[in-house]
Amino acid sequence: MNNIIELELKRLETKYTRALSKKEMAHELGDISLRTLERRIESAQDVPNYIKTKTGNIVFPIGAVVMYFSERLIRTT
Repeated sequence: MNNIIELELKRLETKYTRALSKKEMAHELGDISLRTLERRIESAQDVPNYIKTKTGNIVFPIGAVVMYFSERLIRTT
């Protein structure tokens, strides 16, 4: 399991800087719409932990995204 987490972390770090925007996160969640992602954020359901910046933008730290995907993987196996 640790190998999968490490591979996912490397993949995301190669593709993104430190955090994913809402658009990038929607893509990583399987090309869901931004509105669907916003609904998930509003209901705090089925979404990785995120940070709301001082300007009101929402970003998803890479570590939180990796943890979210690994938890989903554990639940589905």
